[in-house]
Amino acid sequence: MPIAFEFYAIAGRDKEVRQFLKEYYQQYCRELARLIQRGIERDEFRVVDAEATATTLAALYEGLALLFFVDPQAPRWPEQAETSVLLLLEGLEQRSPS
Repeated sequence: MPIAFEFYAIAGRDKEVRQFLKEYYQQYCRELARLIQRGIERDEFRVVDAEATATTLAALYEGLALLFFVDPQAPRWPEQAETSVLLLLEGLEQRSPS
């Protein structure tokens, strides 16, 4: 984890490293968006902006990683990660009309 955050710090000062990270996250989010779009097409997820939702999911994981790095002894990290993802997925879930 410390190496990952050092990489981010370098990206703040180095245009080439920043470009590498940008391309990495763009690819990562494209793949997530593709999966989300597939869920929408199969009526598993409600209609949402798949790209924005993918960015939200990536940010959720990055944020949790940062918090874990700051306080790895905090209780319940695995449960927190699961709860966070479940909240997002439940928000995406297609609901039958009432």
